[in-house]
Amino acid sequence: MTRKLKDDDLIFINYGYEEEPPLNLPLSAEDEANRYFINLYHVTAAQTDIRGKRVLEVGCGHGGGASYRFPRFLSEVNRVLRPGGDFLYADHRQSHRISAWEHDLANAPLQMVSHRVINAEVARGIEKNMDWARYTAERTAPRLLRPLVLRGHKVVQERLEKGSTEADVAGSSESHNGSPDGSWDHFRLYHFTSAQ
Repeated sequence: MTRKLKDDDLIFINYGYEEEPPLNLPLSAEDEANRYFINLYHVTAAQTDIRGKRVLEVGCGHGGGASYRFPRFLSEVNRVLRPGGDFLYADHRQSHRISAWEHDLANAPLQMVSHRVINAEVARGIEKNMDWARYTAERTAPRLLRPLVLRGHKVVQERLEKGSTEADVAGSSESHNGSPDGSWDHFRLYHFTSAQ
């Protein structure tokens, strides 16, 4: 559906992010429409000082690509990082996939520096981006499907709100079997360094 948008309509593909109180990053007038998407990039990159460093952004576009071969992806990240290099990572998983995600991260050839759950901030970003979601739905979805597209954004927001704290993750694979009514999402921010 996003292929129907003009280049200026789709600069970022992420859910967005906003804190309480708001981040209030200084942005130019032309970037203001993308504030919540930019916020997610900012908090990801701000986990370490990147000034003067060479930075490579790796995005998943419409999603899914790296998740199917995630351990291989993490090995490749380590391979291309310089010694002492940083891997700054934001991603999410549904509750029934968290154990596998944690296993892959724990067995990656990288050193974890920090991680935190950012569900509330991403849910807030989705809420703040609903005007953009409506605009996108009006330009890409057939009229009959527009409510369904917008409902998809709300469902992700609600699933993030269900799993809003780090404590909610404890025992996630045991207490949630992935059933539609008992599952939730977790969005996390990670900082790793190369193990080289």
